[in-house]
Amino acid sequence: MNTKEKILDIALTLFSTKGYESVSIRDIAKQVGIKESSIYNHYTNKQDIFDSIMVMCQNRMMEHYKSMNLDQTLSGDFTVYNRISPNLLRDFALDHFRFYVSDDIMSRYRKLLTIEQFNIDGVGKIYRDLFIDQPIAHQTKLFGFLIENKALKSSNPEAMAYEFYAPIFLMMSRYDDLTPEAERLLTQHLVNFVEKNT
Repeated sequence: MNTKEKILDIALTLFSTKGYESVSIRDIAKQVGIKESSIYNHYTNKQDIFDSIMVMCQNRMMEHYKSMNLDQTLSGDFTVYNRISPNLLRDFALDHFRFYVSDDIMSRYRKLLTIEQFNIDGVGKIYRDLFIDQPIAHQTKLFGFLIENKALKSSNPEAMAYEFYAPIFLMMSRYDDLTPEAERLLTQHLVNFVEKNT
C-alpha cells in the first residue's frame, strides 16, 4: 500500500469510527505517520479525501458485482438467473451479505454512510440508494423475472422483495461480520423464503 492509498485507508477508519467532522487532516497524518503538510502532496483537502473514499468504494462494489457475474443485472438483464435454484439464491444472498459486513473496506464504508447520512449533504441519498432503494428495486425486478419464468410462485414482486430484504437489512445493521449466529439466522431466513415461494 503506497502513501496515497494508506491515507485513504486510515481516513476511512477514522471517518467510520469518529465521524467526518471530528477528524482533522492532522489526525489522519499522525495515524499515517507523515507530516500534515505531506497530505497535500496527494489530496487537496479533507473533502477530497472523503470524495476519493466514495469513488474507491463504488469501484469496489462494481468489482464485486463483476466477480459474481451480476453486473449485467444492473441494466435489467436477469438471464444470469435462468437456472437459479434455492441453493444458488441462498449463496448469492450470503455472498452479498458477507461482502457488506465482512469485507474490510465495505464494512467501514457502510459504517461511514450510516454515521454521516444525516450530516453530510448527499450521503443520505447514497445510503438510501445503496442499502434500501436499489436493493428493493433490483429484487422487485428479479422476482418479477423469476415469477414470469415460473421459478417462483406468482405473487407481488415488490412485496416479495420487501419480505426477502428486510431481515437481511436488519442483520446488516446488527452484525459486523458473518458470525456463525448471523450465518445461521440468514440461512434460515433464506431457506424459509425459498420454501414459501417455490
